[in-house]
Amino acid sequence: MNSHLPVGRLAGFLETLSRETTWLAIVIATGIVAALDHAAPAVGFAPLYMPIICGAAWGLGAGEGYFVAVTAAFLAVLPGLQAGPPAQTEILALRVAIGIGAFLFLAATIASFRRSYDRELFHAHRDRMTGTLNKEVFQKRCANAIRDAAHTGQALLLAILDLDDFKAVNN
Repeated sequence: MNSHLPVGRLAGFLETLSRETTWLAIVIATGIVAALDHAAPAVGFAPLYMPIICGAAWGLGAGEGYFVAVTAAFLAVLPGLQAGPPAQTEILALRVAIGIGAFLFLAATIASFRRSYDRELFHAHRDRMTGTLNKEVFQKRCANAIRDAAHTGQALLLAILDLDDFKAVNN
């Protein structure tokens, strides 16, 4: 993904976070949105759950994204229950169902984008015919290995095999 675009920088940042850090950020952000929604229910902070759901589905996976989506849907309905007269059970159930459906759709969409992103990233780093790393990725990994070996003071060995007429065998 292009790292000069905001989405590319965000995806790169999310890649650096551990699962624990991602969960902590999601819990904190969800708590902040829920507190704001409880403090001012007339404002309607429910749409702020959407980036949280996107972060969960992208950074943690589809199952976790679905869990966060369902939790957010219930949290989005709670302020409406406290603000006014009790709603009819059917209307309340419909509001919860619509919220769950919309948030699950969002989580599923982001999880699908993540699977596509991972697949394209894999193919961008591999040779289509042999499945080995392409030249650019191989050189980056070699440079990292050399740097790490120099840093730790360990020896590093790179063996290259040149097989004559391998193309005929491979074909």
